[in-house]
Amino acid sequence: FDGQDAVILFPKSANDAFKASIQFREVGIDKAVKDHMNVVLGNGDVLVGVSGNEDRRGVVVVADEVMQLFNIDSGINKIGINHVATKAVIDKLEENDAYNYRFIGRVGNITGEGSTDIFEIINASNKYRKDLYDSTKELFEKAVGCYLLHDFEEARRMFTDVLRVNENDKVAVHYLMKCEEQMGRMGEGQNNKKGFTGYII
Repeated sequence: FDGQDAVILFPKSANDAFKASIQFREVGIDKAVKDHMNVVLGNGDVLVGVSGNEDRRGVVVVADEVMQLFNIDSGINKIGINHVATKAVIDKLEENDAYNYRFIGRVGNITGEGSTDIFEIINASNKYRKDLYDSTKELFEKAVGCYLLHDFEEARRMFTDVLRVNENDKVAVHYLMKCEEQMGRMGEGQNNKKGFTGYII
């Protein structure tokens, strides 16, 4: 624990972390608390140690991957979601289990080099909401791909179609605004590639 944050390590498998995170989101706590509780899953090697003295000691977890999780955590509230996993976790999930997630974009690495692909984990306990996201997943992910390829007009069209089916898709709304911003820059004669990172946050 570090202030309001907690780092939980699952040494056995990414499946354990993924399933535990879903169960953690479903515990019986106040909805207002749940809505402000972010869960970010990552995978990698970490250094675990103990710091302090005889009066007070704490466990310290150190790794670039952990710092990147905090980086992602600080940004996902901006797009209105609170349960995500990195590609490193998704790639390690067992194929014979059913999972609900969708690719939502990239976040720049805290080291300043490269980026991390992130996936939104869909709440499967709400069948109506799950069905909405399942029905638009393919179109949504194609729209994200268009956005990353700088095809903002096509991406905007696709995100608009997603919102026709699921008007409460906060990530689609976020991307729609980013498409409008990029197209506005192009309309002003600016090079749309200048300053464009392709990062969702």
